[in-house]
Amino acid sequence: MSNMQKNDKFLKKEGKIYLEAWLMIVIYLAITLPIHFCVPAFSWHWVAFGLVFLIIPLGLVCAKTFFINKMNLTVEQQKKLNQTFGIGMLKLWLADFVYMTAFNHWLVPTYILGIIFIIIVFNTLVNAFLGKRNHNSFLNFCLAADLIIGMALTIYLIYIIPENTGNLQNIITTIVAATYGGLLTLAGVAWTIKHSDKQKRDDELAKAKPLFTFNLICDKNISAHKQKICLIDDNETPEILAEVKFPKGTESYIEFENSANSIFTIKRVYFDNNWHKVSANNVVLPNNKILVQLYRKNIIEHPVMEIEDIYSRKFYYDLKFICLPPLQPVQFCTLGELKEVTIQELQAKNIAIE
Repeated sequence: MSNMQKNDKFLKKEGKIYLEAWLMIVIYLAITLPIHFCVPAFSWHWVAFGLVFLIIPLGLVCAKTFFINKMNLTVEQQKKLNQTFGIGMLKLWLADFVYMTAFNHWLVPTYILGIIFIIIVFNTLVNAFLGKRNHNSFLNFCLAADLIIGMALTIYLIYIIPENTGNLQNIITTIVAATYGGLLTLAGVAWTIKHSDKQKRDDELAKAKPLFTFNLICDKNISAHKQKICLIDDNETPEILAEVKFPKGTESYIEFENSANSIFTIKRVYFDNNWHKVSANNVVLPNNKILVQLYRKNIIEHPVMEIEDIYSRKFYYDLKFICLPPLQPVQFCTLGELKEVTIQELQAKNIAIE
């Protein structure tokens, strides 16, 4: 099935969901409005309560469908999205029940549900503020709405404190004002610490990125004078390569010279249409040299090397070799140019990153 057919199928499903949502709202109004006009005790507050109770899940389902349509989500991301919308639906239903207890003047249930809702809202805000993940515009809007609703509900709960309780309203107002002031102060301190930690980590990541160069090799017996040699696994020997007439095998050497910047690990090298893991000395220490030795059949395509820093970040480099005059039975090559490449550039060359 082509992408266009998949999109058409998804758009039809999305349109069906929106249509069903509107039909459910219309059916609800068609049932409740006659009851409201016929039963005086059934006020507009109950109509609004039921309508909001119905709109919340329908709106979240439509929003989830919209996000799935606009973003290419993985299965794990879809599970997190379902969890987020499920929790959001329960929280909004709780707010709707607070509204129901308020218009019915049920004082004790209003305080119980209202305080629970305020605790949930501010717990969400604190976790979101101190969390390391970045938020998109929609989540930022939801967090701002939570803050506004939480403050408005706090003011309302203070406002409905009975007058016959003496100075209780003033005492609660003072405590709440001090609590909000303390929370804002702590939020400012937490933001400063978080920003400082982020800046420190960014500096560490920048410093940890490997910075190295290479040396031209013209000596065929270079490996005899080196203590640190990195070997490529699953290599064919020069003798076997020599039996292949077209193309001839190439014996390739790379001598990397690391800076004092950081440590990095050579993970694997791509050539002859396959990724080859490495063995022996594949960890390159600061201010050290290491020799990489490999045999390959294809002398036209450039090998690609994958390395990893101390934070498990992967980097890829295009290895362009220059070949010296043939030394039988195989041709001798040394690295002539080193260039960092992106995953997108590798994918354009049909090199799979597993």
